[in-house]
Amino acid sequence: MNFFNIIRKGTDKKLSDLKDSAIYDIAAEKLEPKTYASQAKPLFLLSKYFSVAYHFISYFIALIGIILFVLQLDSLLQRIIIISLSFLFLGIIEIAKGNASTTVFSSVARKEQSNTLFLIILLVTTIFSFVTSVWSAKESIYYASTNTKFSNIDSLQNSQIDSINALYSTQIVGLENVMKANQNVISTNKTNWKINIATNGLNEAQAKLTNVLERKENALLSIQSNKTNSYQATAEKGKNMAMFAAVLFALFEVLNLICYWFVFQYYQSCLLENHLPNEPQREQPKENKTHDVTSAVIPNPFITTLQPTFEKKIIGFQFNNDNRNDISNEPKNELLQGNRICQNCQNAYTYKTHNQKYCSDDCRIDFWQKKNKKKLIFSNK
Repeated sequence: MNFFNIIRKGTDKKLSDLKDSAIYDIAAEKLEPKTYASQAKPLFLLSKYFSVAYHFISYFIALIGIILFVLQLDSLLQRIIIISLSFLFLGIIEIAKGNASTTVFSSVARKEQSNTLFLIILLVTTIFSFVTSVWSAKESIYYASTNTKFSNIDSLQNSQIDSINALYSTQIVGLENVMKANQNVISTNKTNWKINIATNGLNEAQAKLTNVLERKENALLSIQSNKTNSYQATAEKGKNMAMFAAVLFALFEVLNLICYWFVFQYYQSCLLENHLPNEPQREQPKENKTHDVTSAVIPNPFITTLQPTFEKKIIGFQFNNDNRNDISNEPKNELLQGNRICQNCQNAYTYKTHNQKYCSDDCRIDFWQKKNKKKLIFSNK
C-alpha cells in the first residue's frame, strides 16, 4: 500500500495537501548529510565558552574561600596583606593553567610530544586549582548555609531566655519578699505563736522558691538542649551541601580539561576534513531509448559503444526472395530490441523464454562443463 494512502486513511486530507506540508521540508533538512565541522560546532562552542567561564568561576570561588579563612585572623594588617596577595597569585595561577592547557592539548591534537615544561605547569596549576576550588567551595557553601541559621538560633535562644526570666522573676521576687517579712517577724517578736506562724510561712515560702527555681532551671536547660539540636541539624545540612559543592567543583575541574582537549581535537578534525579530496561527481545515467530487458541480469558490454540497428523496411512487393535484404540469416553480433547476450559465447541472440540465458543447448552444456570442470553425462532416458 502507498505510504500516502496509509496516512490518508481515516482523514479527509488530499494527497496534494500532505505533499505540500511543511514537515517534508523539515524532514529533508534534518536528514540532510552535514560535515563534521557543522555537526560538532555546538559542542565545540559549549566547550570553548565553558573553559573560559570556569577560569573566572574558579578564581572567584578560591578567593572567597581564602577571604573567609582570613576573616578569622585578629590582625587587620594580616588580613589586608593576605587578601591582596591572593588576588594576584590566583590570577597568575589561572592564566598559567589556561596557557599550559592550550599548549599541551594543541600538541596532543597534532599527535606531537608535549613540551615538558608546559606539561609540568599544567599538572601543578591544575592540582592547586583543584584543591583550592574544592576546599573553597566547601567552606563557602557551609558558611552560606549555616551562618545565618546559627544567628537565628542564637537570637531565638536569647529571646526565649528573656521570656523565662521575665516569667519567673515576678514569682521569685514575691517569694523573696514573703521570706523577708517572715524573717522580720521572727527577729522582732518574742511571742511564741507569732514566731511559729512566721516560721511556718518562711518554710513554705522557701519551699515554693526552691520549686520555682527548679522549674526555671529546667526551662533554661530545655532551651539550651533545643539550641544544641538545632545547631547539630543545621551543621549536618551544611556539611552535606558543602560536600556536594566540593564534588561538583571537582567534576568541573575534570570537565575543564576535557573541554580543552575537545576544542583542539575539533580544530584538528576540521583541518583534516578541509584537506580531504573532493568526491568525484557521479555521472548521470544516459537515457536509453531502447528497452534492454537484460540490463538487470547481465552487464551489457555493447551498451556504450554500439548503437541499436533496425531492420530496413522494403517498400512494395518483392517477388524474388533472393534479392530481399534478409538480416535474419546474419550472425547476431549486435544487440537489438528483444535480444540478449549468451553467457557462454557472448553472442547476441533472440530469446524465446523469459529466463533463457544461452543461445543454444550446446552453449548451455558447454557453460555447465566449464563451471563444474567435468563432462556432462546424459542418462539413458
